Amino acid sequence: EYLGRRKKSKSKKIIFVSISVSLALLPLMAKLYQLYYFNNQKIECSSCKHKHQEEKPKIEEKKPEKQEKKIQKQQLVFWTIQLGTQKAFMNKIIKDFEKLHPDVSIKWIDVPYQENEKRIFASVLSNKTPDLVNVTSDFALLLGKKGALSEIEPSMLTSYSKPFVKLLQNKNGKCFAFPFYATSSVTIVNKKLFEQAKLKKMPQTYKDVFKMASRAKKQSGKYIISTVLVENDTFLKMLLKNDVNIASDEKDKNLLSNNSQDFYENFYNLYNKNLISKSSINQNHLEALEQFMSEESIMIVTGANFLNQIQENAPGVYKNCDVWPQLTGSNGRFDCSLMALAVPAKSKNKKMAKQFAIFLTNRQNQRALSKKFFVLPANKNVLKEIENESSFQSLRHKAQTISAFQVQNLNLRICFKHKKKVIEEVNSSVEKMLFAAKRKGQIKQILKQTQQNILTFEGQ
Repeated sequence: EYLGRRKKSKSKKIIFVSISVSLALLPLMAKLYQLYYFNNQKIECSSCKHKHQEEKPKIEEKKPEKQEKKIQKQQLVFWTIQLGTQKAFMNKIIKDFEKLHPDVSIKWIDVPYQENEKRIFASVLSNKTPDLVNVTSDFALLLGKKGALSEIEPSMLTSYSKPFVKLLQNKNGKCFAFPFYATSSVTIVNKKLFEQAKLKKMPQTYKDVFKMASRAKKQSGKYIISTVLVENDTFLKMLLKNDVNIASDEKDKNLLSNNSQDFYENFYNLYNKNLISKSSINQNHLEALEQFMSEESIMIVTGANFLNQIQENAPGVYKNCDVWPQLTGSNGRFDCSLMALAVPAKSKNKKMAKQFAIFLTNRQNQRALSKKFFVLPANKNVLKEIENESSFQSLRHKAQTISAFQVQNLNLRICFKHKKKVIEEVNSSVEKMLFAAKRKGQIKQILKQTQQNILTFEGQ
């Protein structure tokens, strides 16, 4: 009886547990049935009275998105000279070009002026050459002569000022660079000191300066001019303005001509009579500018871009400043310094590099360049706009307009085979004249030896 009651109690427990499990699993079973029903439900077709399995709703599977193939961009390497401080200006032009050419990217590298020629010369002769380089006009001619640059087709040069294009042409009329921008010095005058010196007229030539120097020093106690004599090709440019052709073997045209000897003797007088600073023989253009800002001199011949430096460092002097045309020599012509853009012959992207050079020098970009830096644009239309200005917003604006007019009457360029050597010989002759010559008669001997040296290494 005991065992019977225990067995009956155990059965009840089993039944109770089974019912509890079933109740617990009921929602899950219902869900499974629902899924099964909808997956296998058959519907009666009204047309054929047959039951068909209901089609499952198609769930579109997301296909993995195809990764866009990266476009292999054509990279142009572009070198400039001393423009690294103008990143915002240059980067805007580069981005504008890249928008027009999505398959092109520009790698811009700025090179210090002192290292420019050395680095460019090494690169254009290597297999890792940049595609577009900023060079001086003289260096462009040298590289073009060595076959290191790609020739620029005449049809690509029609939008540039003719005087600038001529400065880049070799003896055969071929051009190996695009004009970029230029500077043409002006004469900056301290009007207050000019009045103190009681000078009657504005000096226009170096001959005027030689005549007025003594009076200026006597009346004002100031030097008539802050000048640089042996920095780079400064004195050579002065000689060329006086129709002294150092490359000629004709005595009436070269350093032995009367024009040349008179010019040397006049500077000999200025220096030895203390009418120009003794530092003129060894100072650079920044030191000469410092002398002018210190009111030690009445005038200075320099670039219009230095007016900004005078305004910042010597505002009192700047208030008294005016600008006149560049001093000329006996031929009445002016000189300028021209920057250019050249495509190395070994560049793998010559066509696109030339397009970028043309874009850099188009009307819009040249106008922006000239307004920001007050340099002379190479684009003939923008240069004409500056020439036609009738009113001046600032002294720098006036200086820029004067410079633009000077471009139409530039000094003739003489091609030298070894220009650096020529410059060294000329500068050496100036130093010998001022330091070694004790009388004027010795100047002729110095010039004779200098001319002989130049003709020797120039191969004449």
